[in-house]
Amino acid sequence: MNAARRSALPFIAYTYRAVPMIARTLATRPWKMAKYFTMMYALNALAYSLAPGDEDEERRSLRENEQGWAWTGVPRMMRLPTHDQHGNPVFLDMRRWIPAGDVFDTGQGQWTIPLPGWLQPGGPLMIGAELALNRSAFTGQDIVNEHTDTLGERAGKTAGYVYKSWMPSAAWVPGSWYWDRIGNAITGARDWSGRSYSLPQAVASSVGIKVKPQDVQEGFAAWGREFGKVERELEALARRASRDRERGLLSETGFERQMEDLTRKMGELEKRRKETFTGSSR
Repeated sequence: MNAARRSALPFIAYTYRAVPMIARTLATRPWKMAKYFTMMYALNALAYSLAPGDEDEERRSLRENEQGWAWTGVPRMMRLPTHDQHGNPVFLDMRRWIPAGDVFDTGQGQWTIPLPGWLQPGGPLMIGAELALNRSAFTGQDIVNEHTDTLGERAGKTAGYVYKSWMPSAAWVPGSWYWDRIGNAITGARDWSGRSYSLPQAVASSVGIKVKPQDVQEGFAAWGREFGKVERELEALARRASRDRERGLLSETGFERQMEDLTRKMGELEKRRKETFTGSSR
């Protein structure tokens, strides 16, 4: 969330120059990229030897856009050889630390269709769309709470969101995202996803060092809430289909087709749930 949202053109220009250079390097000097793979895997292994932990479990508890690998073949999140003050493992977001690491990465923002950062819309029109829909494209969270916020609170949050979206996101800019993040960290805070962070981590993040402690249990709890939400939505759709059939609004063939689709989705959800919580789909 920073001033880059105002225009996508600089990132398009950067990508236009970067992609041919990457392709040329891979074709003519592949060892240039191989050294990054080797170095990252070695550092990750060293981190777990100095600060032991269950790597499989820790990575399964990460948010979906933090799991997996960048296009360069290295983990999006590299484990650091330390724990935070609460004993949680600490990860470093590697997408900005390797050449063009985030050019093709689609794990940035909460988009229905995954898009790399340089293709994500920005500027005043995007801010206006977010306000109209009451949804931040970066976090996927509501800008105002339409159920509990008063008129004054809604106006304040809306004005604050416009200001933060337009101003440079720097720690020295009053009222910016990082200004608030550092201020909140002084008394103890959680980010938009519910993950706690400290003052040093907030300061490091403001200068591009995305260090993130991972509360494994809280991470799995968040996944549980997400799976539960999807399951409830599928069950609601199944109940509605049953009511429609009973009222003659849906034919038997249409009902069976919908139930087959919902059963398939429920099976896929259960498989994903097992993979997340146990590391196995069996």
